[in-house]
Amino acid sequence: MIFSLVLSILFIGVLFFDLSRRMSFGRAILSPIFYFSCLWFMAFPLHACLLFYGWVDTQQKVVIHQGDMIAAVWLSLASLFVVYCGTRTARVPMATQSFVDNKVDNRRLCIVSAVIAALIVLAIIFLSQIASERGVLLAFSGNEQNEARVGSGPLFMLAELFIYGLIGAVAALLSADRRKGFWVLLLIIFAAGLVLAVYMGIVLTSRRIIVLPLFALALAWLYTYCKRPRLCIVLGVSLLAGTIIATPALNSLRYVAAPPPIEARGSVIMRHCRWVGHTPVPQQAVTILDANGKERMLSGFSAHVAMKFCDWSLFGVYLFTQAIASSYGLVDHLATFLHKARLSEILGGVDHGVAWSYNVVLALVPRAIWEEKPLHYGSVAIQKWLYPEMYKDNPVTMTLPPSFIVDFLYGFGLPSLLALCFTLGRFLDMCHVWLISGLQNRKYTRFIIGLFVMSCMFNVVRGGTGFIQSIIIMLFISVLMYCDEEIGNFFLRVRRDELK
Repeated sequence: MIFSLVLSILFIGVLFFDLSRRMSFGRAILSPIFYFSCLWFMAFPLHACLLFYGWVDTQQKVVIHQGDMIAAVWLSLASLFVVYCGTRTARVPMATQSFVDNKVDNRRLCIVSAVIAALIVLAIIFLSQIASERGVLLAFSGNEQNEARVGSGPLFMLAELFIYGLIGAVAALLSADRRKGFWVLLLIIFAAGLVLAVYMGIVLTSRRIIVLPLFALALAWLYTYCKRPRLCIVLGVSLLAGTIIATPALNSLRYVAAPPPIEARGSVIMRHCRWVGHTPVPQQAVTILDANGKERMLSGFSAHVAMKFCDWSLFGVYLFTQAIASSYGLVDHLATFLHKARLSEILGGVDHGVAWSYNVVLALVPRAIWEEKPLHYGSVAIQKWLYPEMYKDNPVTMTLPPSFIVDFLYGFGLPSLLALCFTLGRFLDMCHVWLISGLQNRKYTRFIIGLFVMSCMFNVVRGGTGFIQSIIIMLFISVLMYCDEEIGNFFLRVRRDELK
């Protein structure tokens, strides 16, 4: 497992070196493919090592064979290589940075402000309809929101639309003349949206709602206004590193104030631990079998660390490590898929695109219109196929994103995995070109889509085709804000070409 981890680090290093040869260090750090590879590393090789050495647990009860986990890491590495081949064969980003050279007018600022204000109103309506009882707003506990979504999906979607609006407004916020009064209006509405995002995050027990618009704003500033190469490198590394550790850091803070009780057996260990032979390990849900089909035993350094994680004195360190596993853990799903799927399903797929159709568009159809709409569809259907025992007794309140690899395999097997990984690489390169082009010539929509993809890269790695639905919604919001101006500029350029 250590060899796979080292090889993965070397591959990312070669990937970054190749990127830096074709562009500046700052652009290479902020490139979608590099960010994608960093999240991939957290989700597959790093998580596999943490599981294998008994240092973290899974969110679901599962038995993982050692050989399946190793195969999952190697398949994920091959998938990343195909994604990078897609970016490598696409267009090379332009050599010169395009900064903002056109200022949006008051009319555009009014349109963007009106769209955000309308979306904020829709979010408030959601709160009054779903998260209130007798006029008092109540936060969901744990994953109760997943149960509440059944039959009320449109309201939940309306609740999060204003986040898309905030990301879309970044282009106008950065490219407008700050001396105009309507820019101040947009700034006030944007700030109000951020305040609502914080509150909405508390109600929905979600950390991403506030993170997405702030990340998009910081990234857009770096791409459009950062002119000092060294400063761009430092800020870019800080931004990406901050987002990678933000989720587990925030997750660990949830439980520090209320630590779980302890129980004793020979020596004092935490309740989240169990005994494997003579070693306590923090793994209640997952069981890892060795090559002989027996539960693997820990020894040496791995056993020492596992034992320390079961001691109260290092509970905070364990909590942060476990939060990384909970936030980025995907290799266990791929290992489960490889163990459960027949050879014909690995080569030809499981449902032949049914889950994809729900992920892309059918999930948007309200249940009030489609009464026969399945209860489990899209990525949730994949989860049910992987872990049917989770659905036997009680309704599941925990969703487990399958990873882009399992999602791509689930449709049409290895052929679809190769084709979609390559397509994903081409798309990531396209987003990089849009970001580098900046806001010059008022190409707002493409810049916003690039920002959105970078902001939600976490979901790209975790969800696969499930991310397409979000892009469709973001594109729709961008059209409301900017499309009429871009269409006018397009016909103006066509007219100029005809006159030439």
